[in-house]
Amino acid sequence: MDGVSPAGTPGAFRVTLTATAGFLPYVAAAIASLREHNRSVPVTVFADEASSALTRLADLLDVDVEVVPVGPDDLAGARPADAESIRSRIVKITSMARATTAQHLYLDSDTIVRADIGLMATELGPDVDLYSLLNRPVAPTLWGDRRLYFTDPDIDRAGVLDLVHRTFGVRLPAAALDEMHCWNSGILLGSAPALRRIADRWLRHYRAMLPMAAAGVMIPRDQLGFWLTMWELRHDLRVEEMPVRWNFMAGHLVPVPVGTEHLDERAYRDAAILHLAQNKADPWARHLVSGALERSGAAEVLTQAGISAR
Repeated sequence: MDGVSPAGTPGAFRVTLTATAGFLPYVAAAIASLREHNRSVPVTVFADEASSALTRLADLLDVDVEVVPVGPDDLAGARPADAESIRSRIVKITSMARATTAQHLYLDSDTIVRADIGLMATELGPDVDLYSLLNRPVAPTLWGDRRLYFTDPDIDRAGVLDLVHRTFGVRLPAAALDEMHCWNSGILLGSAPALRRIADRWLRHYRAMLPMAAAGVMIPRDQLGFWLTMWELRHDLRVEEMPVRWNFMAGHLVPVPVGTEHLDERAYRDAAILHLAQNKADPWARHLVSGALERSGAAEVLTQAGISAR
């Protein structure tokens, strides 16, 4: 498949990732692993700022770089511990707002590609607006995951509904707390028009959350805004479940507690894309990241820039 445009025309498929300074080793490993299986698919890295290390990695791994400056308004009042993640999420959503290809694949940086990424486009096809993972293996709910987004440990259902309305201007029926589709936003494959439509609304929702995060009321993760966007557009878009092998979230699909030292490769042997997610700092995951960096030569680039590749 390497060297062939999945949809049969030039520019029909592109992969994008995002990079901030703290996640540069992860994004380099993700691209390096992708390049082990496909040398020609176009890849763009969206970053919040340019750096010599990113430029050298882009040359090494044959990727384009696009800078998305994050303005001070987005970081006003943000806790120092949240600043980089806020920048990363704004760049992430913006990258999808700039999608131009018939099929556009967004990858979070904490991924290891284990198969030809071009096969994903041909396997899933261009006839759906968006593919995303829902069941992992059980679909989460907004109510069940409320503590990931709302800081009040005692918030009740009415409180969640009220806070969603006051923050985002979205009136949810009570049933949506249990029935809303809580898609995973870490790996998304969709058409450019659909992704741009999603991202425009999603970015507004994410920015609406930031003052509440600065006030200590909410946690500035991006998925709540994505879920609300997808709920609002549920009648307008053709959305289908992404096969698990293209977003294999090890920490959800196999029993891998955070901090696990070793994970037998047989546990994720069916994964075409291994999504490290909450396990990305585990020794077994760091070993995979380090291996991809070493094999590609990216580890040397990072070391020369004074960035730890481990």
